[in-house]
Amino acid sequence: MIASKPPKPRKCKSCSVEFTPQRMGQAVCSPVCALELVRKQADFILGKLVGTNGLVHDGLTLGGKLDAGQSIDAQFAAIRGLTAAFLATSDAKYRTAARELFIAADKAYFNAKAGTWLAGKQGEYTPWTQAAISGALRSAMLNLRNEGAE
Repeated sequence: MIASKPPKPRKCKSCSVEFTPQRMGQAVCSPVCALELVRKQADFILGKLVGTNGLVHDGLTLGGKLDAGQSIDAQFAAIRGLTAAFLATSDAKYRTAARELFIAADKAYFNAKAGTWLAGKQGEYTPWTQAAISGALRSAMLNLRNEGAE
C-alpha cells in the first residue's frame, strides 16, 4: 500500500490564516470563514455581475469591464449560487435576488413554442445548458417558492 503524504498548509481564502486542510479541496480554515466566503461570492454576483436589464453577465475582466454576454448558463448558475448563499446564510437578500434573476431570465429566454429556455433564434441548447437549467430549477422549486402572502 502506498503511504499518503500529509496535506500541505494553505492560506485561508477568507481570512488568510495558514491552516492544514482536513479534507481534499478545503479552501477555508473554519465554518465561519466558509460563510464569509459564500457572502463575498454572492455579493460579488450582486454588486458586479448584474446588468441594468436584471440579467447577470458571463464574467468580468481584471480591469473591471463586464463581458458582453449574458448566457442562459450564467443566469441559471447565478440563480443556483444565490439560492445556495441564501440557504447557507439565511440572508433574505440572496433569496430575493435569485427570484428576481429567475423572473428576468424567464422573460428574456423562455420560448413557449419550445417549452424551454433558449438563446437566440436557433436556440442553442447544450448538455451544460440543460444541467444549469435543471439544477437551478430544482433549487428554485425547493427554496424559492412563494411564502405566506407572497
